[in-house]
Amino acid sequence: MLIESLGAGHPIIFIHGWAMNKDVFKPFFEKLDKNKYQLLFFDLPEMDENDAWEKCINQINDEIQNYNFDSFDIFGWSLGGQVAIEIYRLNREKVKKIILASSTPIFVNNDLWKLGLNEVIFENFAKSIMNHQKKTLTNFFNLQLLGQESKKTILNYLIKCVASKDINFNSLKFYLSHMKNNNFLTFMGNMNCDIYLIAGVQDKIVPIQSQTFMHKNIRNVKKTIFINKASHVPFLSHPDECATYLNDIYS
Repeated sequence: MLIESLGAGHPIIFIHGWAMNKDVFKPFFEKLDKNKYQLLFFDLPEMDENDAWEKCINQINDEIQNYNFDSFDIFGWSLGGQVAIEIYRLNREKVKKIILASSTPIFVNNDLWKLGLNEVIFENFAKSIMNHQKKTLTNFFNLQLLGQESKKTILNYLIKCVASKDINFNSLKFYLSHMKNNNFLTFMGNMNCDIYLIAGVQDKIVPIQSQTFMHKNIRNVKKTIFINKASHVPFLSHPDECATYLNDIYS
């Protein structure tokens, strides 16, 4: 696993979402001041078994420690937001800010959480990823962009990102299992770092209701931006707004 770095300012570690890779952030990075930020990004490690979540988190953390940062912040998109919370757990004294973009403490609905994806729909999707791989990924990317005005351009970029690298579908399946079962709601309520939320009102994967819930109920949520015409990838569909938001956080 290799962490790439751009810039020489305050370090922010960017963590991508499911079925994607580090290149998804590159258009957004063009909007950010490399003198103000050091942007670090990497591909999530492949998961070779269903109980390897902790192993992957530790692998990421070990690579981060090689930089010997006195402090750093984290930007986590979708599944990357849950990974960001795990990295915070291991670096509580160093991480002062977490920016969660289209992320949630719980992805799939259960008896106590109704602000996520329907469990049956999620299960059917998890099965189809092994049987109809490319079609399922394309459908997933389309779902991310429902309600998006610039859908075609972004969809082509997402497909290009994925096509640039080999995909381990078994690893994707194992990550999906953790997305179904992870629950960070209680832990987020006890985090001591500042939490910032970026979300698209049109998001069909992480409903905006989950974001308004976090804003109201998690004490350390400091500032939010909910973009009316954005869906699941707001930093690609509305990069200027997201860059301005980030600059405001660090002003």
